[in-house]
Amino acid sequence: MRAPAEPTYADRGVTNVRRRAGRRQDGFTLVEILMVMAIIGVLAGLMLFAIGSFTGKAKMRRTHSVVDRLNTYIGEYRRQTGELPPDGMDTKVTSEDGVRLRSSAALWYALSLPITDTYVVAGVEKMRNVDPIAEFDPGDLREDDENPGIFHIVDGYGRPMHYDNQKKRVDLPEVLEEFEDELELEMDDERGRWKSSLGYELWSPGLRTAFAEGEVEVEVEEDEEDD
Repeated sequence: MRAPAEPTYADRGVTNVRRRAGRRQDGFTLVEILMVMAIIGVLAGLMLFAIGSFTGKAKMRRTHSVVDRLNTYIGEYRRQTGELPPDGMDTKVTSEDGVRLRSSAALWYALSLPITDTYVVAGVEKMRNVDPIAEFDPGDLREDDENPGIFHIVDGYGRPMHYDNQKKRVDLPEVLEEFEDELELEMDDERGRWKSSLGYELWSPGLRTAFAEGEVEVEVEEDEEDD
């Protein structure tokens, strides 16, 4: 029986070329890898933008929630005492330890303490105690860096709110039902400012900065035309 012939160098060269060609077909070229990397980069950028936009709106909504609750608390404080909580700037406010409190820290202090009030009935002076007006969540407060136990009310961005009492004293309405109509807030999201008809203002430094840096935009509601 005749033995098979040995492959020549030419045959071996053709075989090696075919094998190398087959290996190149199984991989990716440099251009293909660069295209995939570019697509991944674009998708990652879009995802980060969407996450940032969602986070910005969430912080803005949380700020609105804090302001709405403060508006309710301040209105109830006024109902119980006949005056707005002091802001610590026009009227001096100090804690039990003698720490000077201003702005949202003074507001937190006034809303978190029980209210003791005196009134006269048939010529006899009586005293009543009212439970604290507000119940704050841990996320609503930030402890003062220099005075442990003293807290600031913060906005959705974690920055202390600014509270300004523009009236030292207000008169209680004769009819309580009329009181509800006075609880109105004039909103200015772009400046992070809310002005109440009761005579006080609330400011959100975080929201104001977010608008200035373009993180959030004012949502304009279009009036629907009647058909």
